[in-house]
Amino acid sequence: MNKITINQDLCKGCRNCYLFCPKQVFSFASDLNGNGYRPACVANSENCNLCLNCSLMCPEGIIEIYKGKKMLS
Repeated sequence: MNKITINQDLCKGCRNCYLFCPKQVFSFASDLNGNGYRPACVANSENCNLCLNCSLMCPEGIIEIYKGKKMLS
């Protein structure tokens, strides 16, 4: 099972994860985080094909992807 985690406290809502994900895995929270940004959140983790685009394109480096218990990014 694939798992995607995002540190929402550090997310600046740049939308790179959303824009570069070919499988529409991400959406955005309705509330602002402590820094005033609308952070990304995982909406459709079952669609993830482990391409790692989201993690590679995140300027904050706050997205982690796991295949089973093994962290890929």
